[in-house]
Amino acid sequence: MDISPSKKIRIKDIVERTCEKDDANTNYIRLEDGSRIFRVRILGTVINRFVSGDGKFAAITVDDGTGTIRCKTFNDIRTIEKFDKGHIVDIIGKIKNWNDETYIQPEAIVKTDDPNMETLRKLEIARDLEPSKRYTKEPEVVAEEAVTVKDTEIETESMPKNKSDDKPDRKKEPKEKTEEKINPKRKIIDIINDDDSGNGADYDNVIEKSGIAEKDAESIIEGLLEDGTCYEPRSGKIKVL
Repeated sequence: MDISPSKKIRIKDIVERTCEKDDANTNYIRLEDGSRIFRVRILGTVINRFVSGDGKFAAITVDDGTGTIRCKTFNDIRTIEKFDKGHIVDIIGKIKNWNDETYIQPEAIVKTDDPNMETLRKLEIARDLEPSKRYTKEPEVVAEEAVTVKDTEIETESMPKNKSDDKPDRKKEPKEKTEEKINPKRKIIDIINDDDSGNGADYDNVIEKSGIAEKDAESIIEGLLEDGTCYEPRSGKIKVL
């Protein structure tokens, strides 16, 4: 019995790859990292549905915005026949190929009425496909901070000593100001984490607490949503993945 786990994936990454067979004659696709995927999980909108007159074959065509693929079942059509055009469906199934068509043999299909699920799935897939896009401290920010600290040390050392001078504070103050100026993204992420009690942080509160101009803060948050660092669990809320 095949117990391989399902892989959340874009339809594009299924249909644009060659379907292969292993030694047990089981279909799979191979991803760019060399991994073999036998069972997939897709989420998209039903754009076409067909049920044969004899009730022995049914198929739906699903579109996730990156491509389309058919899900086909034979003999027992109950898995498919209750779904129709416009339904948003979450499908788990095996990779199959016949007459040069790669399709999915569904094992489970669930209808969802929450359009946010499509956005969430895209973010989940983007996070898995491009982990480098998850937030890390930008190299240029690190470099600028290093220069700032070095310049501060040189300036402090070249100045005559004064008992009223507190050298550690003189070094620390410009560095903190530099970090606040050049790393607003980190600041917003920290605020989101601090305000998140489990259901996400309030969008407006995050902007207010950041002390950043509203337009700039909104632009930063949009970037965090686009690169998969954050997502919106519901309207008005934002959460770090």
